[in-house]
Amino acid sequence: MTGQVLQLSEFTLGRPYHAALCRVSPRHPPISFHTHQDFYELFYVLAGRGEHRLSAGSQDLAAGDLVLVRPADRHFLVGLPPAGLEWINVAVPMATWHGVLDIAGVVSVDDLNRTPLPRLVHTSGEEADRLEASFRDALARYARAAGRLDLMRFILEVLGVLEVQQASAGDGSPRPDWLVRACAAMSREENLRGGVPRLGVLAGVSASHLCRTMRAHYDMTPTAFVTELRLRHAEMLLATTSASLTEISYQCGFSSPSYFSRRFHATQGLSPRDFRRRARQAVLPLP
Repeated sequence: MTGQVLQLSEFTLGRPYHAALCRVSPRHPPISFHTHQDFYELFYVLAGRGEHRLSAGSQDLAAGDLVLVRPADRHFLVGLPPAGLEWINVAVPMATWHGVLDIAGVVSVDDLNRTPLPRLVHTSGEEADRLEASFRDALARYARAAGRLDLMRFILEVLGVLEVQQASAGDGSPRPDWLVRACAAMSREENLRGGVPRLGVLAGVSASHLCRTMRAHYDMTPTAFVTELRLRHAEMLLATTSASLTEISYQCGFSSPSYFSRRFHATQGLSPRDFRRRARQAVLPLP
């Protein structure tokens, strides 16, 4: 039994990330394992003691601990006596996390997935103070409808603490520069409309070579990558603009409004109209 699979759009509703202050007491009943369909989870322990339980083992947690949870990690948290556990959780879209890592040039997907347990860093003193400030700032900005620059700044601050090092030759190769540049450029709307053919032009390689390389470094096909970017962009437009569904479908590069609606519903579990309604209720105060 794999447990529940969480999807980021269930929580962000058009925002670039999700953040929450979480608490679990020793009396809190255990919850089932879960994984993440499309996001990484970073959490920082503010106070108390607990256990990070995973299908591959467990990690003891205390104040000052930083953990990077990968999408495929099956996990949940348990609070221990006397006070349980308190932490700040920040969920980052998979594509955004990989994109920032590419720009920073510090790690590949293989490096992140090499160890059976997620990366855990114990911090103290000034380093712990800076890290806590970063998480509290990300939480406060999320409550005020944070933007993408806020998320990128947070990721870079956390990377400095994670101290992830570049993979050495033969120990997981970094992504090729041409792939990094092409994938980064695809986030622009004019390129999204061009789809996979435009990605191929930006990459400057054959379709078969692009597919093999993307599978090796992103664990997805070019079509899946472009579709994910299109849906992310559609979420943002639905949540922050008054553009019609027809306009949004063509802005994001979908072939028709009906196809856009089918793909959106299949991925998000609700229609674009329902998503827009929920997103606005989450951001705007109700009368």
